[in-house]
Amino acid sequence: MSVESLLNQSALNKVVLSLKTITPLLMHGYNNRQEAEFRVPSIKGVLRYWWRSLQVDSEGLLKKESALFGGAGSGTGEGIRSPLQLHVVPASSRSSFPIRPHRGPGQGSAFGIPADTDLKIEFSVMKRNAELLEFYLSLFEFTLAVSGFGQRARRGYGSLGLVGRNWNNVTEYREYVSQKIEQLTNGRFNLANLPDTKHQVFRNFWVGKALPDETKARVIIGQASSRAKAEAGYKYLLGSISSSSTTRLASPLHASVQIIDRQYYPVVVETNLTSRPNVDYRKQRATFLRGIGVNFDG
Repeated sequence: MSVESLLNQSALNKVVLSLKTITPLLMHGYNNRQEAEFRVPSIKGVLRYWWRSLQVDSEGLLKKESALFGGAGSGTGEGIRSPLQLHVVPASSRSSFPIRPHRGPGQGSAFGIPADTDLKIEFSVMKRNAELLEFYLSLFEFTLAVSGFGQRARRGYGSLGLVGRNWNNVTEYREYVSQKIEQLTNGRFNLANLPDTKHQVFRNFWVGKALPDETKARVIIGQASSRAKAEAGYKYLLGSISSSSTTRLASPLHASVQIIDRQYYPVVVETNLTSRPNVDYRKQRATFLRGIGVNFDG
């Protein structure tokens, strides 16, 4: 093979995205007790989760996921390398934020990168995988629109915005999310008619009421969660220590904060195994959603 051929084969297709933190990003590395850090492994993990949430069929899921994001291999001793390479401009902070902002000081805190901080991330694939770059970018854009990153991401922290992406109203935002789902699944994902699954699947999403700043958005999310927990008592199903063990149950309701028409909106996405959850869950979900301003009957 010629030198020119080798160079062409190893050439990378790259895209650099500019981001801005909407809410504080509680993302940590090995030095988690001293600072927050913008990290590639954490980002990749979230991308995996939301890709999986759009896959209805569990058969062969791990193989497909490993081909896209890397994996441990199948007994050969060699891992599967992802076509995607991510690089970030290093960013860290020693700023501290309350874990439960609705309860005030003294309820625990964590280091975080403050809101309104500029970040950069580079997506790259080998030239021979160029057709995958658009897919990865679309998945990342979808993830930004429905989720946060890092610690407390399901309760409003770690929401990031793509610089230059603006939604003029809630309808425009909803259409954007729906279009991304259709694009990522080739139109095969129908929110109105999803079967029960063996893994958490994207089921619903709701937009709460407009708020003037990100702090109030985080506070109202925390208040809604606390209210639902207080009403449920030991039957709480929206993220807690299991009553039968010390296992922590991740909340099926992912609350992030999105900027729409220069205002801050709590957004909640539900991932679940079933579209027909039990009565206790539905009551708690309704309490949570009403707490962020969604007119929801359950």
